[in-house]
Amino acid sequence: MMSIHFGQAYDDHMMFYGRAQYGLSAHPLIFERLSGQGAEPAGGTAEQFGAFIRTEIDKWSKLVAAAKMKAD
Repeated sequence: MMSIHFGQAYDDHMMFYGRAQYGLSAHPLIFERLSGQGAEPAGGTAEQFGAFIRTEIDKWSKLVAAAKMKAD
């Protein structure tokens, strides 16, 4: 299993994108359009967004490793 240290730059990016995502998803027109495309817009803090991204990276990394997928 590969271990990755994301560091401060990663945390800074997650805070920026978390704030942007929270603000956009709260707008009714954006929420409606995203929902209509099958997305599940959700608000939250930068920390919650960062935790979600870390969970997704872990989940998909395991799948890629188990399937022995390689990037071309």
